[in-house]
Amino acid sequence: MSEDCRVIEIAAARYSPDGCLIDTYQSLTNPGANVPLSPAAQKIHGITPAQVRTAPPIDTVLVELRDFVAGHGLVAHNLNFESRFLSGEYHRLQQPPPQWQGVCTLAAARRHFTFPSNKLSALIEAFKLPAINSHRALDDAKACGLLLSAMMTARNLTDLEPLGAPQDSAADARPRKHIDLDAPSCAPTAGRQDTVAAFSGVAPTDE
Repeated sequence: MSEDCRVIEIAAARYSPDGCLIDTYQSLTNPGANVPLSPAAQKIHGITPAQVRTAPPIDTVLVELRDFVAGHGLVAHNLNFESRFLSGEYHRLQQPPPQWQGVCTLAAARRHFTFPSNKLSALIEAFKLPAINSHRALDDAKACGLLLSAMMTARNLTDLEPLGAPQDSAADARPRKHIDLDAPSCAPTAGRQDTVAAFSGVAPTDE
């Protein structure tokens, strides 16, 4: 990954399985490098070079993030992408990345649903969620938490354990069932195999 690709904002939102927001963490961060922020990027994210220069150093923010996550699992839309960035920052500090477990809502959408688009903004609209996709870390974190809760409800799941379970190649080949979210009963019962699959849960820092 290019040295120009660095983390400048980190956020997390802690949710209960039923989608109730419990707590949040958010901080801009200075990765200790002259990260170029094009006018287009500044317009999309609303973050200026001056804000990055005066933000807390990345090592401080990563400690705070580790403390906030503690023993909980992670949820992200495109978990591989987020994992590479976080792992890269830990490695630059010569620190081992935390061995967190995680669930990718993008992988879950592709595996268990058949929506026309699996973009975060499109899924928010499809599930009629009270969330926004503003390209800011905390808003995206909240959106992912709500989205996972909605997916669990649609599949009639109350838990996602154990995360990181091996995926059966035969299960991957099974046709996906379309779920009509507007139907009176849109949540087909999921068997234990689907629950164990945990929406393609993985250990994000190992990817």
